[in-house]
Amino acid sequence: MYTASYVTDELKRWKADGVARADLLRRLTKLCLGWSYVFGAAGEMCTPAKRRSYAGNRPDHADSIRGACPVLSGRQLACDGCDWVDTRIFDCRGFTRWLLAQVGVPLFGGTVSAQWEDNKNWVVKGDIKDMPRGLVCCVFRPSHTGMYTGDGWVRHCGGRKGQVVEEQLPGSPKWE
Repeated sequence: MYTASYVTDELKRWKADGVARADLLRRLTKLCLGWSYVFGAAGEMCTPAKRRSYAGNRPDHADSIRGACPVLSGRQLACDGCDWVDTRIFDCRGFTRWLLAQVGVPLFGGTVSAQWEDNKNWVVKGDIKDMPRGLVCCVFRPSHTGMYTGDGWVRHCGGRKGQVVEEQLPGSPKWE
């Protein structure tokens, strides 16, 4: 798994080299694989204090937010050796928003539903099976969003493993 500082350095280098936004997103989504899911998070650095804050603000998710953290769960005294040292935390809508922000594209709407419903986010709405190959865009399914990278993969946060994962299409349930 890559660290946030490594990803930041790579992104700066790629931008300086003039890499196109779609290619930046393809590369960036791959570097984020394995980073942690925290409900409500939108790309902040993973720390016990940040997780504690999200747990306090999201009581219905507090147990899973604390349970995934070695420090907050009591399994460790410090972050040393944690899988998520120097990584970022996301929920699904925070992941897509953060990714697009890295390439200067705003994503409107604070929730997945609001993102889907805000027409400022769309050039075209349609079924993923009808998209031209090579297109990079946000995709949605009920209560969930991810980044389609144009190569047959969707990368999203919050999969069964509670982290950024990739799923080859066609997925189940269906992406839109």
